[in-house]
Amino acid sequence: MSRTQSVANLPRLNNVQALRGLAAFMVMLSHLFIIEQKYSQDHILPSLFNFGMAGVDIFFVISGFIMVYVTHKWSGGSWRKIPEFLFARITRIYPLYWIVSAALLLVYIARPEWVFASSAGNDPTLIKSFLLWPELAYPLLEVGWTLIHEMGFYLIFALILIASKRIRPLLIGLWAIIVISGNLMGLSAHSPFMGILFHPLSLEFCGGALLGYWLLNPNHIKGAMPLLIAAISAFFISLFAFAITGQNNPGFGWMRVGTFGVSALLILLAAYIFEQDGKTAPRWSVILGDWSYSLYLTHILTLSVIGRVWALFDQDGLWDNFIMLPLCLIGSIIVAGLTHKIIEAPMMRASKSIQDKLFKRA
Repeated sequence: MSRTQSVANLPRLNNVQALRGLAAFMVMLSHLFIIEQKYSQDHILPSLFNFGMAGVDIFFVISGFIMVYVTHKWSGGSWRKIPEFLFARITRIYPLYWIVSAALLLVYIARPEWVFASSAGNDPTLIKSFLLWPELAYPLLEVGWTLIHEMGFYLIFALILIASKRIRPLLIGLWAIIVISGNLMGLSAHSPFMGILFHPLSLEFCGGALLGYWLLNPNHIKGAMPLLIAAISAFFISLFAFAITGQNNPGFGWMRVGTFGVSALLILLAAYIFEQDGKTAPRWSVILGDWSYSLYLTHILTLSVIGRVWALFDQDGLWDNFIMLPLCLIGSIIVAGLTHKIIEAPMMRASKSIQDKLFKRA
């Protein structure tokens, strides 16, 4: 959910950016399923749409990869880069999240039952929600739970950056071992902080980071098409695995990481190698990737508003579903594009300017 172009003017990874757009779209589809179930008498979307939440796994893998991509040339043994790294990550995550959460807070104050998290019987702690502080309840803006994981990853990764470049991949691997061990020992149940530290989804950040260290070695693997086929196959095998176990959503445990997490790694690997071979994603998909953070944060609000309008004239029959479902998607993308252009992009430029001045980098 962070930029693909680094402060060090690294080449822009258009395929990875397009993949981020796909991930946000997948998450939106999973919530579109919920909106239809909630506001329409008739339903045409299958429960398979719940698995659009696997877009989160793609986000997490990309985050691990991108953090390595933008820092792999940094020398170790110094604390000097850490404040700059954390400033860049904090100013990327929080400002737009605060703005969207503030808009949602106004609704929550007037009609708490309208808010996605509250309507699910999950009353949030407002201060902790805005701080992305780990707790048992979801944040006010429910998708913020993933940002809590993101911030945890950034903090640990910042400490790893202190080590030399040669040792960092080993430390990432050690981190993965600690996550697995701590989870299996039940440490994740001791507190919300421990729950984040030893959560199985942390392995997706580790996997993306290790993939980054491997790919940025000049001797990386060639041939993306077999990888893409393998990734798509792994994704549908994952769906089948969940289906035969009777689950209608990916959940949050080891099975999710072992299925959709692995699929996400393969998809990212294929996207990167395609780009190295000169095969880039269509321009529209890259633009959607540019809008992905705005889309990720705003789509629940947009879908909820359109859903409530839909409920006013919902009738028996599927004609309204065929009209309103595309309108939900189009409306969400339009709102995301406007949010990116009017709010997100200017804030990104401002934070970049402040960062350059604070850390005296030309």
